[in-house]
Amino acid sequence: MKVFLIGMMGAGKSSIGKLLAKQLGQSFIDLDEYIEAKEVRSIEDIFKLKGVEYFREVERKALLEVCNQRASVVVATGGGTPCFFDNIEVMKSSGWSVYLKANNTLLLSRLKDDVQTRPLLAHQTNDEILETLDSLFLRRKRFYEKASMTINTEKKSIETITHEIEAALSL
Repeated sequence: MKVFLIGMMGAGKSSIGKLLAKQLGQSFIDLDEYIEAKEVRSIEDIFKLKGVEYFREVERKALLEVCNQRASVVVATGGGTPCFFDNIEVMKSSGWSVYLKANNTLLLSRLKDDVQTRPLLAHQTNDEILETLDSLFLRRKRFYEKASMTINTEKKSIETITHEIEAALSL
């Protein structure tokens, strides 16, 4: 089984994905790290040197590679992954998609220490970051809501969230 974690940056996809994969006895793939290994450069550098369109094409190719693997895997996608091409449909047809939902104030508190490594947020004040998060969310919401299931991550530990996902997967 493949499980795709989707949601805004800072929603906890990587942290939850690692724990979920361990508990399910599956492999874990962080799609951004997978892309960085293939491209031999950071996501930030890909954005700077090649642009957003190039990145989205590479991201699409990486997603298809992961979907075509036979192995069961938990995948933490990038925040925009489900919003381009037909990526959300590809994920849903390849396994379970789980939307990890969090409000923008919570996202900002989680992102504040590594905001400079996030191409869409770098060099912004907290107020500007909140505006960017609001704008991104408004554009992405309709894709996120197509997920197989939604979990609100606010005021929950990663263990609780992981348990909720596991319970839903075993239905």
